[in-house]
Amino acid sequence: MGFLPKNPADLIGRADKALGNVDEVLGRVDGTLDEVAATLAKVHELLSTLDEKLGALDLVEGIAEQVKALHESERPVR
Repeated sequence: MGFLPKNPADLIGRADKALGNVDEVLGRVDGTLDEVAATLAKVHELLSTLDEKLGALDLVEGIAEQVKALHESERPVR
């Protein structure tokens, strides 16, 4: 028959080897997914930090306007 061995034990052995290969591949995929999850967590952390810093930059313009107004109010009138 070609593909199917005459001995059922050989068939079971081949199936076991194939399942072992599948298990190995799935283990590598699982490891890769763990690495991707860790990388995404780092990206999320960096984006959160960036968002905080950009929020602080939004405050700079308002503070600069307040400093300018204070400076102008302290000038001597001529």
